[in-house]
Amino acid sequence: MQEQRAINKKEINPQEVIDILKSGDFQKFIGVRENEVFEAKSVKPYDLDSDDGGRKTHAIAELSTDIASFANQAGGFIVCGLDTSNMEDTPHDIVQSTDLMRREDFYKQDDIGKFIKTSIHPSIEVEVKWYHSAEDADLGLGAIYIPRQDEDKKHFIVRVCESDGLKFKGFFGIPIRKDDQRDWLPLDEIYRLTKRKPSKIQELHQSLTDEIDLLGISLSQKIDRLTNVSGLERTDPLQLKIDKAIEEKDYRAPFYILAATPQESVRFEKFLDVDDQSPKLLLQRPPYSRYYGWNMLTGDYAGIREGSYWEVRNGDRKLIQMHRDGSLLTVVHADNSFLGFGRTQDEFMSDPKLSALALIEYTYDFVEFYRNLLERIEPVKHVIFRVALKNTELSNGKMLCLVAQSLGIPFLHQQPVGAVEGNFSQDITVDLENGSYDSRYVAFLLFREAFIRFGASPETIPYTADDENGKKYIDPGQFPKA
Repeated sequence: MQEQRAINKKEINPQEVIDILKSGDFQKFIGVRENEVFEAKSVKPYDLDSDDGGRKTHAIAELSTDIASFANQAGGFIVCGLDTSNMEDTPHDIVQSTDLMRREDFYKQDDIGKFIKTSIHPSIEVEVKWYHSAEDADLGLGAIYIPRQDEDKKHFIVRVCESDGLKFKGFFGIPIRKDDQRDWLPLDEIYRLTKRKPSKIQELHQSLTDEIDLLGISLSQKIDRLTNVSGLERTDPLQLKIDKAIEEKDYRAPFYILAATPQESVRFEKFLDVDDQSPKLLLQRPPYSRYYGWNMLTGDYAGIREGSYWEVRNGDRKLIQMHRDGSLLTVVHADNSFLGFGRTQDEFMSDPKLSALALIEYTYDFVEFYRNLLERIEPVKHVIFRVALKNTELSNGKMLCLVAQSLGIPFLHQQPVGAVEGNFSQDITVDLENGSYDSRYVAFLLFREAFIRFGASPETIPYTADDENGKKYIDPGQFPKA
């Protein structure tokens, strides 16, 4: 039974998916786009009951690859009984209508579990459930829920992988979810995972875990206090947080890093609140300049980590952490998966260009996010902002380049302003007035530090304007309409 209505594209996170399924109001799925944690499928997309051996093998491979790709990222839902189409103004699939099914037409928990055990290692526990419609209890949607997995258990390997539609039995691969698509971890990345060893910070973290008391003292503060005991060189707490976040991501990828922290110690009494003004909700629904721009939206449901910080992710390409001491940091990929250009990794590696608009917009949205966060913390007088680029030299020896993107000129015909000089990290301190600041001016100061590392003059920074005193600021009103 199909139902359809006008489309209004929108994002969704795991909690919203389960809320809709439980409510039975499946019309709320219409207009939702697929993303890192949500995949819309037809009534019974995997032909697991086929008498054709080849078709069944293909179906098991598809099921296993989909489940493992979610498990290797942030988990998520495969919701069956939804029809999608690709809209003209976005590369993503959007839910157009529902195609409800009866309970007996959906998969059984034991059947799915059986195929997982024989095709994915280590095995994954998933939930297979049918949800009835609020309008007709005999019809509904089916869902396969893949919980977020412990990092120590990753990565999940599938027994059968595919290439150009061909199956190779006896081969193995690691599928990963990238936005609304699935991809395969390249061989060199798999090899790197086999060679990964715990760093000094990770070893110290493990040794101190049992010592952290119930007063909410952050791990970075504990490490800083015990520096003389550990023999590690004294490091500022903000950098420790950044280093730990990077260690959990892809070592080879180039990173763009933004961080902010109060210069003075503060009380973040609302840190664990769950009301409409909670920091957690702000992390799940951050402010943004453009919905389809380079923003801080992840579609993820914020989780508390180690009792000291909230975290959201968008696969490997975007990580955001909000800490109990009032600091905020984000680590994003500066490659074709987010801030750079190129349809494939190979294209980006051959011509590693970053979009100035992408960096400017993400920097502005980060600064605006932190301004909103400060409203939930006791009055702050000074904030330290940090901007950094890491892994700027690629494995083929090429350096990241920045394209200013002059309006009206096709991207492929634009010339880079220059290649980055190398890795860098720079702090700026901002004095606040009544606990706040103007995000436009702060974003300009922050991005300027990155821009000049590409050998460019600050006067040529795009998407800026001058105030009546000749002071430059980022003007989000100049961003292209999305």
